[in-house]
Amino acid sequence: MTRLTANLWLLLMAGACTRPAELKFQVPAAAPSLTGLLAVKDCVVSVTREGQVQCLDDQGAARWKATVGHPVTLAPVLVADVVVIALGSSAHGLSQDDGREVWHLTNAAPRIALATDGAAAYSLSPDGGVTATGPGNELRWSAAARGGRLLVAGDGEVAVADAAEVTVLSANDGQKRWSQPAAGVTTLALGHGLVAAANATTGALVTLEAATGQPRWRANDARATGPLTMGSDTLWVATAHAVVSRSLDDGHLLRRIGLEAEVGAPVVESDGLLLVPLEGPDGCVAVVTARGTSAATRLCADHQLKGSPVVRGDLVLVGPRDGRVLGFRLNREKLGAAQP
Repeated sequence: MTRLTANLWLLLMAGACTRPAELKFQVPAAAPSLTGLLAVKDCVVSVTREGQVQCLDDQGAARWKATVGHPVTLAPVLVADVVVIALGSSAHGLSQDDGREVWHLTNAAPRIALATDGAAAYSLSPDGGVTATGPGNELRWSAAARGGRLLVAGDGEVAVADAAEVTVLSANDGQKRWSQPAAGVTTLALGHGLVAAANATTGALVTLEAATGQPRWRANDARATGPLTMGSDTLWVATAHAVVSRSLDDGHLLRRIGLEAEVGAPVVESDGLLLVPLEGPDGCVAVVTARGTSAATRLCADHQLKGSPVVRGDLVLVGPRDGRVLGFRLNREKLGAAQP
């Protein structure tokens, strides 16, 4: 290496160290992915539409690989130590440690949604049937809900929504706790003893007590247009070119973060940072610091994203729809300096 080449290399490295984020690795695509990424114990699972599965470590190397059927269109979930992948009328359970097949189910009812609370997998069929299964695919219960389209689970509850109402079932035995009219629900969140439901057409937002179904607060002017996310102590609401946080107690506005595009998936909180996946062909994630009102930096994949990013320490993994996986390293000190 000549002295000139060495000096240029040092300048490039110094420039990389001053950026708030840098691309550390990019795993090529085997096929498009429609599911997003799933964090497990020691790696992050990526699944292509054709059923190629790999679990990537923090260097972008495959800790294990597996193959399941296709097409895979539902995001996988982690139940105890088993990665559950559902497709059509079949499903696979893979060990999170090495990818070996723990179980394989065939001739099952079709699924339109899949959720988990970590202890069980909950699947929703087109007729509104909800089924709960354990990590070994053992049936725990099945219940009927009115033609649901959305499914979330957590805090001992399973919430299902269709175009007319929200229904909550007990995660323990599937018994119906309550149903409440809720017109045109397009996004649903569950946590902190609340069910939040929004209508992207009207922008209206309502929160209901998870135990009783009684309304806690409403915001008919919330202008909700996209995903809801239960944060550590707040409700994040996607609005037109912004994401806002609202008080869980009474719904009053706490913070507004301006964005250059619509929110494409639930936001992620991580050690004082907020990561916001954005819609659009650039495939960007906006990174916002604790007091920021706009993005300090963006992590872009140059292709539309699917799902939320996964954060492992200072590493952020992003999964665009073309099937690649990109790993970005954050420099938190530089992020603070870059925040407008």
